[in-house]
Amino acid sequence: MQVESFIIWYIQFVYFRHIIFIQLGFLLSSFLFYKWKEENLKSIHISAFCSTKQYSREEVSTHKTKENGIWVTYKNIVYDITEFIDKHPGGDKILLAAGGPVEPYWSLYAVHKDNKEVMDLLKQYEIGILIVDSNIKVHT
Repeated sequence: MQVESFIIWYIQFVYFRHIIFIQLGFLLSSFLFYKWKEENLKSIHISAFCSTKQYSREEVSTHKTKENGIWVTYKNIVYDITEFIDKHPGGDKILLAAGGPVEPYWSLYAVHKDNKEVMDLLKQYEIGILIVDSNIKVHT
């Protein structure tokens, strides 16, 4: 009887020990993966912007004419749409957004919202990113 109870105790001990080690291993690997992912995402995020030109709102606002170039922003990306002005299906209404964000006008002209063709077209004119806070600037 004592041998049987010892065997049962030993089996339970080994079984629960394995479960505890598996849970600890899972927690440790999850923590390590989280830390690895966090560090790698930081480096990817920063490196994605290192080769991209950065512009302030003030700089973008000076580009409102064909002579100076017509720039607009969308989701903190800067676009030089000077060459597109004459091709715009809506005529010169696009000039309303010159030197600033297009979002307010796209709310009025809903054909632009969530339109893959518009996004693909706009992507061709991308020239950099908009620095919203001048204290946060990636040095290249």
